Amino acid sequence: MDTRVLSVESLTDWDAPVKVHFSSPEVQYIGSTSSCGCDFPHAMFQNFGWPEIEFQEYVERDPERTSTGNYNKEALVNLLWASGDR
Repeated sequence: MDTRVLSVESLTDWDAPVKVHFSSPEVQYIGSTSSCGCDFPHAMFQNFGWPEIEFQEYVERDPERTSTGNYNKEALVNLLWASGDR
């Protein structure tokens, strides 16, 4: 049985101002299986640009992280479909 789950939490008062960027009245924080966004695949804007990511090299270098990332992406899509937010 797979016990990994996404973290879904209400926004804190500190995070609440982000609601102005969404049309839905309900906005929640969704974290990956690590309870934050760290396990969602991501890239950070740095040095005035976006880094180029060699996906195949990334997969071969860290297959466990790739597996976790795939699980988190699929779980997020399933959560959004179940909530009606498509």
